[in-house]
Amino acid sequence: MAAWYILSALGFYPLCPGKPEYTLGAPLFPHATIRFGNGKSTTVEAPGNGPKTPYAVRILVNEAEHRATVIDHGTLTGGARLRFDMRATAWRG
Repeated sequence: MAAWYILSALGFYPLCPGKPEYTLGAPLFPHATIRFGNGKSTTVEAPGNGPKTPYAVRILVNEAEHRATVIDHGTLTGGARLRFDMRATAWRG
């Protein structure tokens, strides 16, 4: 459970064990960097994140809008930049 909490606090978590993808949520931190053993790193950015802005209304992965609700393991471990646009209200599509 500790690993799930850490991943969830970064803005993504494994929904189905053994499946190489993560469900996207909302990070708890405005900035975090994960460094992998392969020399690559993934940066998570959520500028303006705070108690009054808990909802991720848009996510960019490597500067491109990411419209899926999941992200695959290879994208994260290959080095990526995830930017979460945080707002006070949830997006209503």
